[in-house]
Amino acid sequence: MESQSLMESQSLAQRRRTILVIDDNRDLRESVAEVLELEGYRCWTASSGEDAVKLLWAKPRPPDAIVLDLNMPGMSAASFITQVKGHADWRRVPIGLMTGSQASDIPLDLPIDLVLLKPFAVPHLLDLLASALRQSPEATE
Repeated sequence: MESQSLMESQSLAQRRRTILVIDDNRDLRESVAEVLELEGYRCWTASSGEDAVKLLWAKPRPPDAIVLDLNMPGMSAASFITQVKGHADWRRVPIGLMTGSQASDIPLDLPIDLVLLKPFAVPHLLDLLASALRQSPEATE
């Protein structure tokens, strides 16, 4: 079952899906982006919610998914998610949270599609991302 899921992850990645990775921890942000790029995804990165919003405005189309840290300085993950979900062009983008906190610390009212508890294994990241992308309205394009 796990190998089938990894194959599906790779199949989706082969379509060069774009993932926005947001984390104030540069090492983690770059590591996640590098792993995703090795799997065939295209990655954009940002170190804060504010930088990510600027990046979204600068791009001609939204990413296929967003993965962000729950706890960052500056704009909170909740504020960032509210902005994304409130924008007509971005609202359908699946959003995943990475957190070193306990799952019980994640606000239940956040409209998120996946949760990655740090530290996480690469196959788990790929499986969750592939699942979120399959469920996305744009997955059939």
